[in-house]
Amino acid sequence: MNAKLRGLLVIAGCMASVLTLGCKEEEAEEFGFTCLQLSRGEGVDVDPFKGTYEMIVTLNYEPCLINYYTKKHPEMRLDGPDDMGPAVFEEWRTRLCSENVPMRVECEIAEGGFQQTLMDTGLKANKLAITYRTPDPQGIAGRVVLWGPAPLTEYAECATGESSFAKLSTVSGVVGRDKDGNVLWQAQSFRDERGKIDSKGSGCIKAAIEPS
Repeated sequence: MNAKLRGLLVIAGCMASVLTLGCKEEEAEEFGFTCLQLSRGEGVDVDPFKGTYEMIVTLNYEPCLINYYTKKHPEMRLDGPDDMGPAVFEEWRTRLCSENVPMRVECEIAEGGFQQTLMDTGLKANKLAITYRTPDPQGIAGRVVLWGPAPLTEYAECATGESSFAKLSTVSGVVGRDKDGNVLWQAQSFRDERGKIDSKGSGCIKAAIEPS
């Protein structure tokens, strides 16, 4: 359906409903993602991605997102009420592998593919690990993986001067495994390690990959 016809149908639908509920505006998107671009590491003369069955990307929440999930909106956590946080994660389980972002890796996230850790006392850890399965190991190099979901800055109730960011902190934050669970590769180095949550896939974290 072309854009002109779709627009006419929307207008017709609005006119038909104006005497009842009226025409509602499309709900604003409150959640988004950041991205990670994978490339072959310096001096790596083989394809490190060969044989990859799944990738695990772990990013740490920065202060705004920590406060969002631990203090302001704990109901939006992965372990929150079914119709709150879990529902958002379930929606994005598909969207992270289907959003229209250039050079996105072909993937799928199985049930249980999200692991959210929120510990703000003792041994502090506030992060989200996502396991992606990829059907095309040869289509990984130079492409991007989408990581999320997390609230956009305008909905995250950030403190003054903060924004909705996540960060790659260690080389083991990006790994690839074969079907038997053996680690095949990890990050050799990374740069632009902070990723802002948006709806475009811009400003990706850059990770250079080497065999393990």
